[in-house]
Amino acid sequence: MSRDATAGLAGAAFGLVFVLVNAGGLASPFDLIVRVLGVVAFVAVFLLLRRGVAAPLPDAGPLALRIYAAAVVGELEALFGGTLLLRTTGHEELSLPWVVIVVGVHFVPLGWAFRARFFHVLAGILVALGVAGGGLALAGAGQAAVSFVSGVGAGAALLAFSALPSLVRVRTSQP
Repeated sequence: MSRDATAGLAGAAFGLVFVLVNAGGLASPFDLIVRVLGVVAFVAVFLLLRRGVAAPLPDAGPLALRIYAAAVVGELEALFGGTLLLRTTGHEELSLPWVVIVVGVHFVPLGWAFRARFFHVLAGILVALGVAGGGLALAGAGQAAVSFVSGVGAGAALLAFSALPSLVRVRTSQP
């Protein structure tokens, strides 16, 4: 499996985790249906990436790798620091939306580092899902609604964007 397919698989795995964890708040049988759809989507992405048709990202030089490392370190600091602050101030209901926003923002420097515009689109979608979930939480919606919008939504976006380079490559290579 290529470096780019491995990166796509990592994104798909995180997407699956978001779906599996956050579908738990849904009423039965919807929780099971969403989880099964998440697993099916993950398997489909895995098979697509395994075919080796992913459009490769530009070669990452030393600067791109430093940007990537800084983005991940910043992401981890913001995740742990922000969720700790939300818990200690009594706003734990905003933790999931915060996580989704931070994960989204971390894709902005990755888009610059790897010259891949689709990372910026993914960042915008994830931030919007986090903000929507935060708005629902602040409006008093139940945790199931927040988990579905922010968590399952983020998982679906990560799964879809993990497959996107392969789907674009397959579509453009067909006659």
